[in-house]
Amino acid sequence: MKNPYEKYILAEMGTLGLAAILTLFGLFRSYPILILLSLVLLALSLVLSAMSISFTSHHTQALKQYIRAGLLIFSCICLLFYIF
Repeated sequence: MKNPYEKYILAEMGTLGLAAILTLFGLFRSYPILILLSLVLLALSLVLSAMSISFTSHHTQALKQYIRAGLLIFSCICLLFYIF
């Protein structure tokens, strides 16, 4: 039987992989916008993780993940305005 939250888990793994690739490419090519985009993808991965956690009645852990994602997005926005 398949896990009912398999779509969220696969999307989370996909965003983590894409964030890793963008980070490496951004570091080697010195593109700060790619590094910021990878941080946004990490925040999206945290949101997907929180969604899969919240379906399993671990609401406090899910809330912590949502807060982490929000702080990461806020930091990315601040860095975006600072860089450009």
